[in-house]
Amino acid sequence: MAGGAREAGAALARPARADGLDQLSLLNATRLAVGDIVPYEAYKQRLIGALRAPDVALAAGFRNPSSGILTSAGVTMQSVRGLLGLASQLERLADSGLRGDVYECGTWRGGTSIFMYHILRQYDAVRGRGDDARRGFFAFDSFQGFKRSGTDKRLDDFLDDDRFAAPLPSVQRAFELFGVPLDHVRFMRGFFESTLPQFGAPPNPIAVLRMDGDLYSSTRVTLRCLYPHVAPGGWVIVDDYLWTAQGRRHARKTKLCKQAVDEFRAEHAIDEPILYKYAVPSWRRALTSGAAKHFVADQCAR
Repeated sequence: MAGGAREAGAALARPARADGLDQLSLLNATRLAVGDIVPYEAYKQRLIGALRAPDVALAAGFRNPSSGILTSAGVTMQSVRGLLGLASQLERLADSGLRGDVYECGTWRGGTSIFMYHILRQYDAVRGRGDDARRGFFAFDSFQGFKRSGTDKRLDDFLDDDRFAAPLPSVQRAFELFGVPLDHVRFMRGFFESTLPQFGAPPNPIAVLRMDGDLYSSTRVTLRCLYPHVAPGGWVIVDDYLWTAQGRRHARKTKLCKQAVDEFRAEHAIDEPILYKYAVPSWRRALTSGAAKHFVADQCAR
């Protein structure tokens, strides 16, 4: 890092084998120790490589399909560019001193949440701030894939696929393999339309709201229930803002994530620009000296 920041590193000692896989030496990228030191930028690259490795997914209990887009998937679908962009956002957040929790709505196999946990922890160590255990992590997902809408058969048929399901025990196993304590993460199982209204008001302000629910209804309810609790200066990251089903396997009239975001922003006069420089569309809630620039009442129960 520039500016003479201290290097924080990852231990290179081999962890215990899991499910007979020697390849889990990749997981060394997540271990912190006093011994061998890896510079922060190298640490990021090793962590990304480990999260994207199919052997790690296999060790956690996931089974990749024999054909299609996820035949060699790890525990995240994010590209290297997307993860590096997310790291830059988290670093800006840490440097700002903004406190608050991290929410991911659409966790899948857990890799992106694992990445956020380790980047925030490691970057604070790089900057000499120590390990900030005060930040909570919340992982929302059905952990069983998508439910059928009943209104768009082409889209339903595309999403009705085991590759999108990630059973909770395997997700939790992935967190454990990467050294994330399960008592530091709250897993919320179920479809967003049910779990988010039942969740109630978050216990702390939200510093990062990362949405990866793909569809109109799941995105809409996430914004209604959680956006009012995003702290000024907090990040709202919309993974599926530009998403369409592969080969446009949905009716043109079907609303998706982008329509939910655009409608919500228009309804609440949210004019912070959507940024693309971090690879995944996002915006940062306006900083003010008092209340948020645009007050959005909690509409979750409506």
